[in-house]
Amino acid sequence: HLKDMLVELIGCTGAGKTTLLHHLQGAERLQGFEIATSYDFVLRRMGLDWVAPLAARKVLLHAIALAAGLAAWREKRAFYRAVAQALRRMPPGTSWRERLHLARLALRNIGVHAFIRRRIAGRDLVLADEGTLQIAHHLFVHVSGEPDRDGLAAFLRTVPLPDLAVLVDQPEAILLERTQRRGHQRIPGGSPELARLFIRRAGEVFAELGRHPRVRGRLLAAKGAEGGAQALRNYYSAAQSLLLAGQGHAAPQGALIAFVGAEATGKSTLVAETARWLGAAYPVRTVHAGKPPPTLVTGPIH
Repeated sequence: HLKDMLVELIGCTGAGKTTLLHHLQGAERLQGFEIATSYDFVLRRMGLDWVAPLAARKVLLHAIALAAGLAAWREKRAFYRAVAQALRRMPPGTSWRERLHLARLALRNIGVHAFIRRRIAGRDLVLADEGTLQIAHHLFVHVSGEPDRDGLAAFLRTVPLPDLAVLVDQPEAILLERTQRRGHQRIPGGSPELARLFIRRAGEVFAELGRHPRVRGRLLAAKGAEGGAQALRNYYSAAQSLLLAGQGHAAPQGALIAFVGAEATGKSTLVAETARWLGAAYPVRTVHAGKPPPTLVTGPIH
């Protein structure tokens, strides 16, 4: 059986993360899992899911996340240093009020993550649309300055990761229309030009995030909520197939996967990417079982 999982939905404002969250929570349930949002999971584990008013739930959640974040200080201190550095190096003109707001969001997200990691068990599938990787959007996407590449690199070296991240994307025109309709506090006056700049810089940050070795092996990219739901279904279908292929009459025995094809079709690239993906959850070994390269040793055999 598949183990418990923490899945984070990431992406630019207006990409459809919350829509995907509700989509998966409702009609798109994955068989065999107890699905909950990260916020509902925290309140449920604390015995507070009976609290109905949204404002009261937010206050309770922030208090619990703050306590969990502070409790994880020693374990996460390198990440906290990276966040503090990013807050200090924000573009000129960023107010201290804005920096404090972003620091609070970062502490909330890391606190929720730390709480879930301690309490998740069994068949839990926890979906977060405000997790640790989304903090990168808060810290490094600004209309008043380019993303801080050095700060982003330090962030990615230390950020606590989910088991899986789904990067939800949309065409720029859709993101621009949604961002202008909803408004965003970091886009002064709702300017279309600044909104477009904000969206493009967000795209740069998420592209850099997706290329990082710590992240790319556990990242699924999707266009919109429907694409994200399909990508997640495909992921679990593939994982279940691997597990079923390895199950004999007793204990699971693992799986053997072969990549075959003509020369220069990308087999080695696929093997490397698949090994990184599965290596996040399973011990993986790779072997080249084809023709050995010509050397003094293999020459006589050829």
